[in-house]
Formats: sequence, C-alpha cells, structure tokens
Amino acid sequence: MGVLLLPEVLETLSSLLLALQSACDSLPFAEFQHEALRLVQSRLPFDSALWATGALGSQQEPLIFSIHLFNQPEEMLASYERVKHADMAFRQAFSQFGTTVNIALAGMQWQAGSEEMKAHAERYGMQHTLSTVTRGPISELIAAIVLYRADPAHPFSEQERLLQQ
Repeated sequence: MGVLLLPEVLETLSSLLLALQSACDSLPFAEFQHEALRLVQSRLPFDSALWATGALGSQQEPLIFSIHLFNQPEEMLASYERVKHADMAFRQAFSQFGTTVNIALAGMQWQAGSEEMKAHAERYGMQHTLSTVTRGPISELIAAIVLYRADPAHPFSEQERLLQQ
C-alpha cells in the first residue's frame, strides 16, 4: 500500500524541492549544505542537524569523509566519539538505508551502560531525531542527514518523517 501524504505536505515538499534546486544551481557545495538545511528548517522545524558523507568500509562500517553541523558546536563531535557505541538511533537508521527513522530519545528505555549517550543527547538537544542514511547503488557512498529537536514534549510527527524521507 502506498503512503498517503496530506495535501499541505505535498505543497511543502514541492516548494522545498524548487528552493533546493535554486540553491543547488547558485551556491558552492560548502554553502549549499547550510542553505539546504536552513530551507528544510523553514518548512520542517528542528533545532539542529548533522549532514555527514562517507563510504562503507570493508566491515560495512561507516567511514566518514565530511560532517556539516547546523546549530551544533564542534565539541559535540568529540563528545559523540566517546558515546557512539551506544547510539541506537544511528544503528537503526544505518540498518534501513533510505528510510527515515523517527526516534524519541526523550523517555526511551536506555540499556545499562548507555547513560553517557543519554547525557550527550540531553546536552546537545537531541531529544527527538529524524535520521536518514542513504547509500549509492553503485558507489556505495553514504550520506546521513539527522535532524534534532531539543524539547522532550515536541516529537516529530509521521508526516514530518515522511517529508524528510
């Protein structure tokens, strides 16, 4: 069965795609990433984001080439290195290439040993995440876009998940 998008979501998607195409035609890539996330934010509210590109290693682990942070400090990456082993949201998105995963870290039942990941998510405003990881069919290059909301009481909706996907 197909996915039913509300008419206002289709209108939002259409205007977003036109704005992204215009930005793509007029900006260098480094500026495009920031502008693309700003355009998405104007139609799908979020507090911060991460856009990573890379490839799959020999053990099918991600090898990251570049990371663009949107409204996140650089120290978030150093903090993440210490807790990435407990990042259930990334594992779930990475196991479902092309599908946007909506995860509420707020109120999640955390496994023993993941207290640092919980503290990291709280510190950097990652209470709710929309994560999409794609993989090129031939090149195996990967791209991940993750949107974050800090307010534990403001989860992403199913229509917002579909819009990102």
